[in-house]
Amino acid sequence: MTEVKHQRFKHVRIYKYENVIDHYLYEDFQTHFRMSRSSIGLLIKLCEASHTPKLNIGRPQVSVKLQCLICIWVLANQESYRSIEERFDVSKRTVFVCLMRRCKLINTRNSIFITWPQGRDAHSVIESSRRKKSFPGVLGAIDGCHIAICPPKTNAFTYINRKNRASMMLQAVIFQCSKLSRMCNESNYFPEESHLLGDSAYLLSNRLITPFPDNGHLSQNKWRRLNYLEFNIITNYPIVISAACMLHNFCQRQGEELSYE
Repeated sequence: MTEVKHQRFKHVRIYKYENVIDHYLYEDFQTHFRMSRSSIGLLIKLCEASHTPKLNIGRPQVSVKLQCLICIWVLANQESYRSIEERFDVSKRTVFVCLMRRCKLINTRNSIFITWPQGRDAHSVIESSRRKKSFPGVLGAIDGCHIAICPPKTNAFTYINRKNRASMMLQAVIFQCSKLSRMCNESNYFPEESHLLGDSAYLLSNRLITPFPDNGHLSQNKWRRLNYLEFNIITNYPIVISAACMLHNFCQRQGEELSYE
């Protein structure tokens, strides 16, 4: 009996695509990554500061820069993992690992990306709202949106929304389960007699004025991957969704334009 040995072939992929990215025009870079080159550079530095190099065993480790580029590309586009692996010359497994590893790190830095406005920041928000909307004392607005997901096989019915589609609720659930609901009744979080605006999904309170109609400003236009998420493990959904929210704030702090086609 003859033993047949299978020769392992390397799949043909784009070689050193990150070098092509380095030569993108500003507009092209922002279109593909939904972030500016400078913002991604700051994100890479943040990730490098928390990176622990592994021992030089086995295959070469994917650089932190490439991990960040892959993670942001996945969030910014609805391209399949198969296409992304060819683009960045890595396996589909590596694409997933890069996404989750960077998203988990961003979640551990939530105090950097998401903060309650205080002092001068709070005053600036209130004045900006007054000038733009002619409504006094608005510290912010609260809303919710459905992120379409592939439901888990177990208890899939619990993720079906009123439109009979599987989704995960962003922000509304967080509001009810976190300290934010208690903060809406504590004046020290609301300088200058300020308040939040919300639609009819929220209860009226001392610092939350309802109902204001949902104007649809909370959208997934920036991170197109949020139009539909698919994971085998249900706990991966909130990790990616919250990381996308933090990156949204991060871009806003860098003065980036948040409206995308």
